[in-house]
Amino acid sequence: MREAHMWHSTSLEETYKRLDAGPDGFSPDEARKRLVRFGRNEFARYKQKPLLLVFLRQLRGPLNLVLIVAAGVSYMVSDMSDAVVILVTLAMNASVGFFQESKADRAFVALSQTLQEYAYVLRGGHELEIPREEVVPGDVLLLKRGKKIPADARVVASDNLQMNESSLTGEWIAQKKKPGIVPFATPVADRSNMVFMGTLVDEGSGRAIVVSTGIRTEFGQIGTLLREEYEVKTPLERRVAHFSSRFAYAIGGVAILLFWFGVSRGVSLLDMFLTAVAMAVASVPEGLPVSLTIVLAIGMQRILKKGGLVRNLFSTETLGGVSIVATDKTGTLTKAEMLVSHIITATKQIVRKDGHLRPRLHLNGKEAHMRALEIAMLESEAVIENPEDELHEFRIHGGATNKALLLAGIEAGLRKEVLLKTYPLVTSIPFDSERKFSASLHETRGGYRMFVLGAPELVLNGSLFLDFDGKKEKLTPAWRESILKKYGVMAGDGLRVIAAAYKDTREDALNPAQVTEHLVFVGLLGLKDPVREDVRHSIQEAEQAGIRPIIITGDHARTAEAVAREVGIFVARHEIIEGEDFEKLSDEELRDALPRFKIYARIAPKDKLRIVEAWRARGETVAFVGDGINDAPALRKADIGVALGSGTDVAKEAADLVLLSDSFTVIIDAVREGRTILANIKKTILFLLTDGFNELLIIVFGLVAGVPLPILPAQILWINLVEDILPALSLAFEKGDAHLRPLTKEKRGTLLGREGVLIILWFSIITTTFVFATYLLMLRHFGAEYARTMVFLMMGIDSLFYIFNIKTMGRMVSFRAFFDNAFMLVGVFVGFLLLVSAVLFTPLQNLIKTVPVSSVHWGFVFAYGVGVFLMMEGVKRLLGRKDV
Repeated sequence: MREAHMWHSTSLEETYKRLDAGPDGFSPDEARKRLVRFGRNEFARYKQKPLLLVFLRQLRGPLNLVLIVAAGVSYMVSDMSDAVVILVTLAMNASVGFFQESKADRAFVALSQTLQEYAYVLRGGHELEIPREEVVPGDVLLLKRGKKIPADARVVASDNLQMNESSLTGEWIAQKKKPGIVPFATPVADRSNMVFMGTLVDEGSGRAIVVSTGIRTEFGQIGTLLREEYEVKTPLERRVAHFSSRFAYAIGGVAILLFWFGVSRGVSLLDMFLTAVAMAVASVPEGLPVSLTIVLAIGMQRILKKGGLVRNLFSTETLGGVSIVATDKTGTLTKAEMLVSHIITATKQIVRKDGHLRPRLHLNGKEAHMRALEIAMLESEAVIENPEDELHEFRIHGGATNKALLLAGIEAGLRKEVLLKTYPLVTSIPFDSERKFSASLHETRGGYRMFVLGAPELVLNGSLFLDFDGKKEKLTPAWRESILKKYGVMAGDGLRVIAAAYKDTREDALNPAQVTEHLVFVGLLGLKDPVREDVRHSIQEAEQAGIRPIIITGDHARTAEAVAREVGIFVARHEIIEGEDFEKLSDEELRDALPRFKIYARIAPKDKLRIVEAWRARGETVAFVGDGINDAPALRKADIGVALGSGTDVAKEAADLVLLSDSFTVIIDAVREGRTILANIKKTILFLLTDGFNELLIIVFGLVAGVPLPILPAQILWINLVEDILPALSLAFEKGDAHLRPLTKEKRGTLLGREGVLIILWFSIITTTFVFATYLLMLRHFGAEYARTMVFLMMGIDSLFYIFNIKTMGRMVSFRAFFDNAFMLVGVFVGFLLLVSAVLFTPLQNLIKTVPVSSVHWGFVFAYGVGVFLMMEGVKRLLGRKDV
């Protein structure tokens, strides 16, 4: 039911009638009945995934399926050693992925724990405090400063009620709320007679009657969008699935062709069946699943050390392929807090730089900027709960503007209690959005002084004089024009501008109609939500890496444009589109228009989702950064959803990456790590596929030549799963480039580029031809077992040298490159020991079916490995040292 969209446009009488409720609330018995009827005011909270499901997720994919089939076939033909080795491989892969994902899941569950929230309601004329989940439609809410709204409600009474709705709408400036009717088509962000679940009472108080709870609230509708979104597969998952499917089909096709070829030449069905199994085992890179998992897990841990919690293992690589960073503004690029950033008077301009107002303020009481701060502090309604503590420990209650004014005075060395002793308060008029000013009357030695804070146009129009550091001079037309010009520049920069003024009087009361008359204009105060310190540098790095930043916000275009300029995104007016114009675009028009826009302003949550979908439809890899409830659908739909650790639980639950430190720099660090992961995955795939193709090719050579199998399945498995696994895993520890460079779509989109295919072909054809020739020679002079052992040793040793060629793909091997990865040196050394053990250790000889070889042939095998390494360095030079 979407009746919630109608409540704002009906009269209060009609609202009470439809809810069958009244202004004093209903009885506790009626509340219990409604709780049964409407259900609890809650959503399904995030639950930790079942451990079995997390484990089984690791076994997805065609490559694992081929391994499972191969294990089954090996078992059926009573080749238990092959079956056990394959199953152990599958278990290893699943265990590593299971450990990493379950660890991240547990960390997220701990991160998303929240305290029980309560609501204040009026039932039967009595004020009650009840759990938020027990609020029902028709309840009368008592709205108090600093408290969260537990449900969507229609305002029935307001005493300067102002709401912080940034978590829902993205608008950080407090919204004035009051009873009344607004048009049906009014956007959520502009419904001045409604308060919404999850938003915060910034100032004042009021009453509201609940119209929607749970899933029927605006918050709940965003939750519905989240449930409607399917789980988005990462680009790596899609590429691996595509690659694995094609690979599995190719294996099946080749196996059928070889089976037919052998049978047609008179080979027995059983022999051909065993040959086909050997070919399948040779073709499948058994170490690939566990190697990919290790590469991703290591990257996951590196990102965690930088302050980013990755919730999905495959997402670590996706970060490296990001081409669009779409970010919310409030709380993401900015700190979601208001500060005084400018003080402009007739004699000086104070600007906030590096977190401080510059030039530094001096407490002498004469300069106009200090008087402006005195007025601001006296007019501020913010209250410090613990004034005896240090400044950084202050707990301040009040609206964002009032807090900012109070803190600016404190920063200048002022203390409100001292000011009130100098100027004892007589009476005051609080700020009202219709009057557009606040005023207070204070005693002085010779009478009274009235301080005024309000809209610049209003205050300036009522001013006759200008404060020149304690001297009162006539406000000339030239000065008036100059002040208006400065005000225009400040407003154009997205600042919220307030004017400060005063006048001396003998009246001991305030007349609102006469407050803005005969004033002495003191100055302008500019307030803004400051940009996070690390954002500008991060945006610059992103653009240098070929990543396009765009801003999607529910805030006004002018504010978004000012923030964009401050963080280094230079925007022309035609590169901004607002919600009203955006909604007129069809999906096709939007896809065509996307590259023209850098800022999307006054955008609803559903439109954020639509923007992300449109960029993805253009083939871009999209990271969306947000922190609010309104960001959650886009976070879920993006290739990478990035949420701030201080953001809402809903946003963090929808995200793939949570920034624990709220630092935008973590995103760039994560992208850099993702690029490293992508490069290491490509190297791992190239290394293992080369081995697999090599083994497949020599089996095909043997079948065509009509000789016994040159290498047996158990020997293939020993090379692939035992001897080569540590060198392959060591590629996960390769360090990436410190400087981010643009990444072409081809580099982002392929696991094995043209250069990689050429390397596999060069290596396999040359080495397999040489190894097969050696096999035929050994077969003639020493027999099948000896010849197979030589093939086993040669194919094992070449991969131990070849790993160094792969390690430095894109450049020639240097002396330093041999020693900058200790894990690889250990892996190669262990791999060599395992290769030697398989030939010299009797139990392994029986398992793998090898025999001892002479010392001369050992020397021949080692020389062959060195020759392979030198040959591949020549191939890299021939290919132009390109990356795969």
